[in-house]
Amino acid sequence: MYPVLKKGTRLRGFIDKNHRIRPYMENAYGKFELERGLFYELLDADGTEPFKPPYNDPQILADLKKYGLIETPRFMRVGRETLFILINLNKKFKHRSIFKVLNMFLPIVSVSIFVLGVCQPGIKNVHVGDECSMPLLIFLSMCSVILHEAGHLLAAISAGQKIDHIGITFWSIIPTGAYVSVDDKINSRKSEQMQFGLAGIEVKLLITGICLILIGRHYDWAYKLVDIAFFNIILIIGNIVPIPGVDGEKALSVLCGISSIGKVAQKSLFDKKKRQRLLRTGWSGYICFFIFCLVMFSRVIPFLFLLFEWKILCSIPS
Repeated sequence: MYPVLKKGTRLRGFIDKNHRIRPYMENAYGKFELERGLFYELLDADGTEPFKPPYNDPQILADLKKYGLIETPRFMRVGRETLFILINLNKKFKHRSIFKVLNMFLPIVSVSIFVLGVCQPGIKNVHVGDECSMPLLIFLSMCSVILHEAGHLLAAISAGQKIDHIGITFWSIIPTGAYVSVDDKINSRKSEQMQFGLAGIEVKLLITGICLILIGRHYDWAYKLVDIAFFNIILIIGNIVPIPGVDGEKALSVLCGISSIGKVAQKSLFDKKKRQRLLRTGWSGYICFFIFCLVMFSRVIPFLFLLFEWKILCSIPS
């Protein structure tokens, strides 16, 4: 949890007799003069970034809390979403050997198990939604979110990242997902950043593959297993498409060396001057143009699958 200014606290400045600006903050308890470095740090204190007081003195943070100037809320508003900090870790793990081994094998094992599962002959005779129910879907959603974030956590620890916190995202009062917040100021290799983005998807691939393999061995559970597999496939597609903010977009952006390929694609295609400049660069420009078109088109895919899933949900008993 990171600090924000407490309600009723204001940052101000006055000009002293030497014509210098002297920053201070005030609340109901009075006025408190500040060092310039602390003033600028407090200006950026929005609850989403680590707070670094001058000289790294923890007493400064304690005093600010003591006089009711800052607080560390669990709920934060970021854009249209509300973030709830569930577990505050603020920790960098020292013993990482087992995490490195698991993270190294996760991509290979997950893809291999998924391919083996898809090749199972028994899945052709099982239909989605035959024995599914709404309580089961809610339970699957919760399990999927937990395991997905466990994959991100595994990749972050393996890369030596400092884990800030684990939280839940809300749209209005409806929970929409979860996230693992890491200190992105710590340098990591491009491959480690990509693996952090894809680890959650790899966990879902592993779960899906295991379910598909078990269908041929435990036919009594086949209908429930195929529902679990199908549910995870829907979530995989929703996570892998390059829509701003999702895992696939983050991984592709890291691969291309840009902050957000979704935003770059939108600007390059819809801005006439940028589009013409891109196409004048020759074959490389045409390739980029084609990739940007695919990125923009991919935004439609999750909605098509949601319509398909809604059709299935309508046939499921409550």
